[in-house]
Amino acid sequence: MSKKLKISLCLLLAICMGALISGCNKPPAPPKNCEAVVEATLYSGTEGCKDFVAICRSLDELEEECLRNGYDFFNESNSQNNCYDSEAGKKIREYNDEYFQSKVFAVCAFFSNGRLGQYRIEEAEVAANKLTLYIRRPKKNDAADVINNVFLIAGVDKSLVSQVTSIEYVLR
Repeated sequence: MSKKLKISLCLLLAICMGALISGCNKPPAPPKNCEAVVEATLYSGTEGCKDFVAICRSLDELEEECLRNGYDFFNESNSQNNCYDSEAGKKIREYNDEYFQSKVFAVCAFFSNGRLGQYRIEEAEVAANKLTLYIRRPKKNDAADVINNVFLIAGVDKSLVSQVTSIEYVLR
């Protein structure tokens, strides 16, 4: 094989490997019709937490829903499940009532097993008075003994959900 051909093949291989590696590290696409406010996977300290999905039209409503379902992101002295100190808790407390003048929070929390990695909000869709959050799950692996709690919040424009009476999530 000629020296030029060897160099060309090596260069082609390097370009292909670079494209492969950069494609793997590409950030997720921004969600459609909403913004990803919180995308958190809580691997421990979620005893007493429940699955739930809700639309919260104020910060007080978010706090009530979270407390009712076992997620204490707001009271440091009362937090038994480390939610207050979690990245999700810190992020949630950055918001104020001003945000809710034009947006609402679509909140989704559920337990999952056998999947390591971050669940991502892909899209919020409103049809027939129902808001559907589409969630991309991480690639499945064989870690069936791993149980985690997924906690997601999407910021959705208030005008999209003015007639919404129910909410659901769909895993993709």
